[in-house]
Amino acid sequence: IAPDFWQSKYSQQSYLGLNITYVDINNKFKSIDLFCRPFSGIKSYDLILDFLNIQLAEFGISLSDVNIITDRGTNFLKAFAKYDLICCFGHRLNNVLKVCFFLSTDQEEEKNNQASSKDNICSTAKPTSPRNSA
Repeated sequence: IAPDFWQSKYSQQSYLGLNITYVDINNKFKSIDLFCRPFSGIKSYDLILDFLNIQLAEFGISLSDVNIITDRGTNFLKAFAKYDLICCFGHRLNNVLKVCFFLSTDQEEEKNNQASSKDNICSTAKPTSPRNSA
């Protein structure tokens, strides 16, 4: 199973969706979006676990009978600590690419902004007169 959160931009409502992937008896890969339900309140590990257990019970599924794949969100890691958790490769790859391409660009822009703001600072020090050498 692969649980994940998303949030509506307009209503700000959070949703918890769950996808199940498996290989059937004919060795065909199957993927089913089992549910996507509104999730209200704090996304704490205990509330996530309770919510998932209730939702999965409707389908006769127990967390102890499945493999769990999720991102590395602290709340998910803690919720599934007692299970054999698999961290999603897609999320990990996305994070690596963000660091490689976007974070370095953001850091470079920040460095340039800091340098240009240093150049624009007016000095309040009074000029000193040159010494007369004899």
